[in-house]
Amino acid sequence: EELSLRPGRGLLGADAVFPALHGPFGEDGTVQGLLELLDVPYVGSGVLAAAACMDKVVFKELMAQDGRLPQVGYHLVDEPGGRPDGVGYPCWVKPSRLGSSVGIARVDDAAGLGPAIDAAMRHDSRVIVEESASGLEIECAVLGHTITPEVSEPGEIVLVKGAGWYDYEAKYTPGGMELIVPARISPAARERVRELAAIAFRVAGCSGLARADFFVDGDDVLLNELNTMPGF
Repeated sequence: EELSLRPGRGLLGADAVFPALHGPFGEDGTVQGLLELLDVPYVGSGVLAAAACMDKVVFKELMAQDGRLPQVGYHLVDEPGGRPDGVGYPCWVKPSRLGSSVGIARVDDAAGLGPAIDAAMRHDSRVIVEESASGLEIECAVLGHTITPEVSEPGEIVLVKGAGWYDYEAKYTPGGMELIVPARISPAARERVRELAAIAFRVAGCSGLARADFFVDGDDVLLNELNTMPGF
């Protein structure tokens, strides 16, 4: 049913909203801004944190500015036909402001880079080209608020046989992946993951909940991204 919304007048008499939405117009700050205008409390991060974490390039630049959060190398492409210099292979081409692995391609050589960027640009005018990272894909939950976040035990993503990488099908097809908790990483890596998750949560200004994603190779830990309304 179509609703008539008036600033400051609430939403259907709701005491609070749990914006369990993915992607653009869900976890990118737009719905959060609407709820702010309606004067309705809601679960999770506010407008700025949601928007910053949704844009992979903005998020990485914010984390880099802090200086404590190691990440993979990356390039921004924001014009049609743009091609970054100094790219190593394999690499990953992604729309900067989408989730759920939509529009992502693994590129194994220079010949595949241009077509992958062009394909990603059909989803988003901002495209990120990331270096490939070795090791395990590790994630953990962060709950609470900016000053005192609580970080969960890290979990490890294990793909079923035959899956090439953690793509949309692996994420959403029943049996496409398995989550092993606790992750099979060293105690030092475990504590490093939890430390970096809390730092990233605070630096981004998140609140309520988030999922922090990492690449872990031995004791080396690289931050990948924060999801402010994750599927866990």
